[in-house]
Amino acid sequence: MDDHIIDLLQKYISGEIGSDEFSELQEYINHTPDKDLIFLLQQQWENQNSGAPLYKKDIKKVIKYIKQETAPHKTSAMLRLKLFQAGVAALFLLLIGLSIYLYVGKQEYARLGERDFVMRTGKGERVSMVLPDGTHVRLNAESVLSYQQNFGHYNRCISFTGEGYFEVAKDIEKQFIIHTQYLNVRVLGTTFNLSVYEEDKILELALISGTVEVSTNHEPVQTAQLHPNEKALFDTQTKQLTIAKSFNQDETAWIENKLVFRSEPLKEVLRQIGRKYGVAVEMEIADLEQDRYTGVFDEDIYGILNILKEHYGFEYKIDKDTLYVTKQK
Repeated sequence: MDDHIIDLLQKYISGEIGSDEFSELQEYINHTPDKDLIFLLQQQWENQNSGAPLYKKDIKKVIKYIKQETAPHKTSAMLRLKLFQAGVAALFLLLIGLSIYLYVGKQEYARLGERDFVMRTGKGERVSMVLPDGTHVRLNAESVLSYQQNFGHYNRCISFTGEGYFEVAKDIEKQFIIHTQYLNVRVLGTTFNLSVYEEDKILELALISGTVEVSTNHEPVQTAQLHPNEKALFDTQTKQLTIAKSFNQDETAWIENKLVFRSEPLKEVLRQIGRKYGVAVEMEIADLEQDRYTGVFDEDIYGILNILKEHYGFEYKIDKDTLYVTKQK
């Protein structure tokens, strides 16, 4: 078997493969019969793990997963790279779950397990992903989720900032723990929306189903257990944690591409519009900043701004990636 292909597989699993090399590996896997791939994996296993059995059914699972992860997708180049990186992490954990240390020794596995996998979304970008334990996460714009490559092997801990909708896979032996700048969240299996942008004054967790424990990171520690249709609110200025009724459809409206505002200052409304559509906001009407607005938008950015323009009587223009809001002339 070509040593070059083996080298590409090793780079794929370690996450060090280049875009051209990935295309070459993708082409090879998608045009190689399964029996040849099985022979390749068996040969490499026997070379590096004498005496340990490797079953054909396990190899077939690995091959199926590799083909799924290397199949071409009609997505942007940046998103393909992010999904590919997620696939590398998930593939590596699948191999460990099957007790197959392919292409890397135990010392290499320990080193890889300490690496962080990081998923970032840019302005106006949203991404759906599945964590190695089966947890589904939808990330809103300007969010960052990270975890160690050995996630799920000993624990299920992630670090997070931004906004995300989590459908946590249930595992009674390993709690799912989210670390944020001000709050820790502990769950077993549940669904909730978490909004913890670092620049926001109020951080929020709205529970859809199951139970969640929320605690603060500062002394004195405040802890609250949430039930469905409740939300935890943390004020980053007063450092107070409170519980309120949740409307759920408001907190998760962004998943359906909607913006919902209930008596929000215009400055905050424009800031959220800018976050969703990937533009910076320059507001030059100070006397309107604190005017409050209630409404639901599902239009594009120009449709939203035209509605606000009629309501408040301002002018606006979008130049490149900046929205300018000024007084009417």
